[in-house]
Amino acid sequence: MSIQPSNQTFKKQQERLVRSTFKKGFINAVHISSNTVDVYYAENPQSIIKNIPVADTVTIANITVGKKCRVDLFDETNPNDCCLAYTF
Repeated sequence: MSIQPSNQTFKKQQERLVRSTFKKGFINAVHISSNTVDVYYAENPQSIIKNIPVADTVTIANITVGKKCRVDLFDETNPNDCCLAYTF
């Protein structure tokens, strides 16, 4: 039994995908006009990631400085490819 070409294409695409991850952090600043936030990660509080877009499901008016949050990273090698998923 041979492997179908469509299965081989699917396998190659899966190998190229980078698994998305998330990080926990704290809100450092809220920019209501641009719907973005500045966050520092719990594992490295010295570096602040600026202008992270907020997901549409999160009401930016309820976000305050110091709240804990989850940031979804779609590509770990590119810190600009992320969004704030929720706060708690």
